[in-house]
Amino acid sequence: MPYNESFTKDQWTILELSILWIFEAVAKADGKRDLKEWEAMSIVHRKSEQFDNELMREVLDAFFYDMDAINDMFRSDQNIIEDGFRAISSFLDKCVSPKDALGFKKSLIVIGTYIANASGESYTGSNISNEEAQALQDICDYLNLTQADLERSPSVISIVESLFKVKPKL
Repeated sequence: MPYNESFTKDQWTILELSILWIFEAVAKADGKRDLKEWEAMSIVHRKSEQFDNELMREVLDAFFYDMDAINDMFRSDQNIIEDGFRAISSFLDKCVSPKDALGFKKSLIVIGTYIANASGESYTGSNISNEEAQALQDICDYLNLTQADLERSPSVISIVESLFKVKPKL
């Protein structure tokens, strides 16, 4: 059964919007949304079938298939991004298994980490700015993800390394 049948239309739309939300929250965190971050999103598209989480693969497929319409919804959406992530956390555990819910939430953080790592450099040698790191932490909080969740095998960092062949420093 396709995952989209496990959700209401509104819930599915929220999951699709979450791809833009994670991009916007991270890319705009340091006030410097740039070409490298857009290129990173293009790479996410090319790698979408390689995500371990089946729900994320289905959401990414739907998102990239109808990206223009989803972007239009995003532009007209009056919801606050934080509320959207909180809504995901609220309904996801009720609609799919705990393993699938955790995998989807971690996959969002994987995408955000990859986008954050795409450009910039801080004094620590990381491409992830302090503001981007804070945005990722905030999103983890909205999704009720703990440090233990992020480190649970496979860890977010190991997924980023495996999918995108980069070693982000947080």
